[in-house]
Amino acid sequence: MKTLLGVNTGNPDHLLVINTLRLPRTLVAFMVGVALAISGTIFQGLTRNPLTVLLVSMLGQASLQLQ
Repeated sequence: MKTLLGVNTGNPDHLLVINTLRLPRTLVAFMVGVALAISGTIFQGLTRNPLTVLLVSMLGQASLQLQ
C-alpha cells in the first residue's frame, strides 16, 4: 500500500515490482473481466436467453429498493 501511495519503503525494488509487474497485470485482468461480462450480456440478449430477463429485472428491483 505504501508503494502505491508514493511513501518511501526503503526498498527501491518495491516500486519496480508494483508499478512494472503487478499493477499493469491487475488492470488488464480487470478490463478483460469487464469486457467478458459485457460481451456475455450482449450475447445472452441476442440469443434471447430467459436468464437475462430475470437478471435484469432482479437488478432493476434491487436498485429501486435502494433508493
